[in-house]
Amino acid sequence: RKRHLHVRRSEAILEGRHLHLSRRRKPEATGRRRRPHTCSARCRRQGKTLRHERERVALLLRTYRYTLTDEESLQDGAAQVLADHGVIVEREYRLGPHDRIDFYVPATKLGIEVKSHGSPTAVLEQLFRYAQHDAVGALVLVTRRRALIPKARELAGKPLTSVYVALGGAF
Repeated sequence: RKRHLHVRRSEAILEGRHLHLSRRRKPEATGRRRRPHTCSARCRRQGKTLRHERERVALLLRTYRYTLTDEESLQDGAAQVLADHGVIVEREYRLGPHDRIDFYVPATKLGIEVKSHGSPTAVLEQLFRYAQHDAVGALVLVTRRRALIPKARELAGKPLTSVYVALGGAF
């Protein structure tokens, strides 16, 4: 039962809909089914739009397999996946004079950084610099090396989601 709900939730996120589970009533008691919905005024009022977009982008990027030769090919594959699913991004977005993030979703202030090499400390320092900018509301790190995934889930008060992508496949 839990697995089925997880699969339904994943499909809903991919389609841009979300399951809001009510804690007050169980669906069996009311006879009504919980239905996914698109983010609306309710989500915006509760500040959930950024979280939903971050979850959706992370799930989209995690779902695909990439053929990689370098960081640029991983960026190209990620850009293709995001474009195919209607996520409007700006590539190489300049946050400041010395900071340029790989992808930026202006509608939700979501920053996406792609890393395939480097030290974990250097990656964490770079992400922390990005998190200090007001233009960034949340960060997603996409990497093909598990060693680069930081343990921190929040940097400078901004949520951080890490996505490990697998090798091989279509992109």
